[in-house]
Amino acid sequence: MRQRTFYRKFSSAVSESPASYLKKVRLSRARELLQAGMPLKQITRLVSYRSETAFRTAFAAKLETTPSEFQALHTGNVVRHTGHSTAPPPPRPGLRMRCYS
Repeated sequence: MRQRTFYRKFSSAVSESPASYLKKVRLSRARELLQAGMPLKQITRLVSYRSETAFRTAFAAKLETTPSEFQALHTGNVVRHTGHSTAPPPPRPGLRMRCYS
């Protein structure tokens, strides 16, 4: 099948271009891996982006948040100014947490 024919048939069947579809699938997989707590560098490689910068740009354009922020939100980790995610520290002994409703 010629490339143009494939493009036309794929676009007709899926209602988007092959490139748009592939990007959507890659970013969906990246979201799953981020939620699992996998390191950004490894995710970039697994979803076939050439660089972390390209991945961050594509992710932010589609989801309107950075991969690090997304991961922190969905794994319960906090993002420090260094860009590394760490678990929040436990409360100090004797310190009471207040809940307001």
